[in-house]
Amino acid sequence: MKPTSKPLWLLSSIGLAALACGEGQLAAPTQGIHDDVATAAAQTAQALLGQTPSPTATPTAVPPTDTATPLPSATPSFTPTPVLSATATPIPCNWAALVSDVTIAAGSKLEPGQSFTKTWRLRNIGRCTWDEGYRLVFDNGEQMGGPDSVELKGPVPVNGTVDVSVRLKAPSKQGRHTGNWLLRGNSGSLFGIGPTAAGPILVDITVVPPKETVYNFVDHACDADWQTDDGNLPCPGSAGAAEGFVVRLSSPQLEGGRTEDEAGLWTQPPAGGDGWIRGEYPSFKVKEGDHFRALVACQDGATGCKVKFLLQRRAGSGEIKTLISWTEKLDGKYQAVDFDLSSLAGKSVVFILAVDSRGDPAGDEAVWVQPRIVR
Repeated sequence: MKPTSKPLWLLSSIGLAALACGEGQLAAPTQGIHDDVATAAAQTAQALLGQTPSPTATPTAVPPTDTATPLPSATPSFTPTPVLSATATPIPCNWAALVSDVTIAAGSKLEPGQSFTKTWRLRNIGRCTWDEGYRLVFDNGEQMGGPDSVELKGPVPVNGTVDVSVRLKAPSKQGRHTGNWLLRGNSGSLFGIGPTAAGPILVDITVVPPKETVYNFVDHACDADWQTDDGNLPCPGSAGAAEGFVVRLSSPQLEGGRTEDEAGLWTQPPAGGDGWIRGEYPSFKVKEGDHFRALVACQDGATGCKVKFLLQRRAGSGEIKTLISWTEKLDGKYQAVDFDLSSLAGKSVVFILAVDSRGDPAGDEAVWVQPRIVR
């Protein structure tokens, strides 16, 4: 009688148990089990051992269609905000700029009552030409004996420059003194310098204790030897003499109608010849810090006056050397001069006051106001 076959599920359980006990090795089949059944069980177990468990995949959550978040749209490109340029400030019609103080810089030291000419160099930086109707006018501060207004020297185009001068006199009180001037256009409107075209054109001086006059050329005029190319001249001379002359003036009348309260010398070359006149003074010993000072001008009403003033000295060899010179013509202007003599300190110097004609000598009425050496 044939043995009864065990159920297939039992065989499978036995095979799995054998795997667990044998750490993956197949147990020998139970004796009597049919070969095909054993073979099938072994194959099943081996297949189970050869499988590698795959990791459990995490499912991707898909939101419900009715609550799904919309996909983001493409990032927009950056468009820069345009920068608006500032609106340029309109350039005014009338506007000036100070180029330089030609004479008497700010803070210049002057003696009480000293006459001087203040000259500014101005540039037209507005839109309008300064024509013959434009003037420099006193605005406020200290007028220092100056005029209420002066004319400009002809039209000044846009970006052009002009020198403007006023004749002034230092106050008697020591300390700082200022005066403000402006320009006036044809319409009567005032304008000046600076960012708003309203800044003043300034006179700024400091009055210091006066230096002592150690030699006065007016007082010693007739101690000098006066000559022209025609020969020696008498001192004092006679005003209007054809051969030229030197005359003392107690209150000189200067071009522009100004009357000085300091004495002066009217020196006029002869009407003919080379047109020069000079006075050679006695020897004077110069010391450190000595200055020559004077005011030089044409006499008021001297039509045709066009001259050169010269301060000269005679050198040891007898040669005449010019130390400094100033030119003048009848134009309503004159010059306050100040020359440092320190380079001659320690020397005994023969000084010469000279005037040369710069053309026809007729009418060359040249005036030295208070020529002197101060210390």
